[in-house]
Amino acid sequence: MIVNSVVIAIIALFAFLGMRSVAKRLHGDCGCSGGGGAAEIKLEPMDKDKSHYLYTANVGVEGMKCKDCAIKVSNVLNSVDGIWTTKVNIGKKSAALLLKNSVTDEQIRSAVANAGYAVTGIRKRTI
Repeated sequence: MIVNSVVIAIIALFAFLGMRSVAKRLHGDCGCSGGGGAAEIKLEPMDKDKSHYLYTANVGVEGMKCKDCAIKVSNVLNSVDGIWTTKVNIGKKSAALLLKNSVTDEQIRSAVANAGYAVTGIRKRTI
């Protein structure tokens, strides 16, 4: 009898946690470190002249779990003068960037960290 009660309590706990997770997603909260919500709007860089960007970079980003996380990473990078985020890939855990020559690795790491994520690597190339 007690075993049945324990099993029922465990099943009820898992059902509650599952329903809470679904409710969060329905309200636009993915429950991850981004948590930006469904209303997150992608920001563009101030300078859109591609001839001003002399380098490309591929940045490894750990911690993204959803589209809102990708938008948040893109926005925080685009807010740094000299960075244009061309693509953020959740599956590959990466962000493709165009860079002006004045952008340092530390600026990239700091921006990503301020958004709640971690840089796992930065590979720069001259265009």
